[in-house]
Amino acid sequence: WIGPILLALNPYQALEIYGPDVAAVHRVKKAMAQSRPHPYAVAGHAVRQLRRTGQSQGILISGESGAGKTETAKHVMRYLASGSTAVEERVLGTNPILEAFGNAKTLRNDNSSRFGKLVRLAFDDAGVSQASLSTFLLARSRVTAVPDGERNYHAFYMLANGLPAADPLREKLFLFKGAVFESLKTKVDHDGQLYLSDEQMLDDVRSGFRALGVSAEAEQAIFEVVAAVLWIGNIRFSDSEAGCTLDGATSEQALKRVVALLKLQGGEEGDAAAQLLTLFTESKVRDKVRTLVAG
Repeated sequence: WIGPILLALNPYQALEIYGPDVAAVHRVKKAMAQSRPHPYAVAGHAVRQLRRTGQSQGILISGESGAGKTETAKHVMRYLASGSTAVEERVLGTNPILEAFGNAKTLRNDNSSRFGKLVRLAFDDAGVSQASLSTFLLARSRVTAVPDGERNYHAFYMLANGLPAADPLREKLFLFKGAVFESLKTKVDHDGQLYLSDEQMLDDVRSGFRALGVSAEAEQAIFEVVAAVLWIGNIRFSDSEAGCTLDGATSEQALKRVVALLKLQGGEEGDAAAQLLTLFTESKVRDKVRTLVAG
């Protein structure tokens, strides 16, 4: 058996149909039949059924790209977590982080989720007491192969463009003014973040990290990995008599920056850059062999 089904259309504009006042109206309803069709009505029904039956309830938000799944899920989560101040702050703090690292501009949607997520909320008499989140099916191929007319994940633009010029983190991440990243060169009419500026997204992500208790050191470590991925995209290879080698000084410099960002150590195997280069070239050769075999 399934519960009520709500059909919702994306209006592609902000409407005054959400917020604390609207949520308060739905909270006093005793049954779904007393409410107009609304995501809050579905969420309220799930909570009432949970308390009445003592059985777990589920809300499935589905639809094609651009249908409004991401925004609807945020409204439902905000409604369910409202009143549980500490938990609410953490639950809602995950949204900008997930969107930055898992959403991208596509042909049909400026903020399309390229992954699935499952949010679990546990309730007690006071409201939400615990929460957990699982993600799955992230489209990892987008990092290296962005379709024409689309963009890479928001996080890359957020970090490359959103850091203030005076922020010391820019130098630590080698995000110098005028730095060009090959993985962000896509054939798209408008390369800016259409629904939110890169600066605002970075601020929101940092606020989300703070809400989740992520330390400043851990935040920097995350950004170092993101920057390393950007610089890996600038490494190019060429075929020569010596085999697969780095293509020019620009690629060599990018490789050294990746080593520094990932804090790699050479150890007994020798120079860290040489080890990383070996790893990359072996992967490059494997890809070429697969291509030849498939052909």
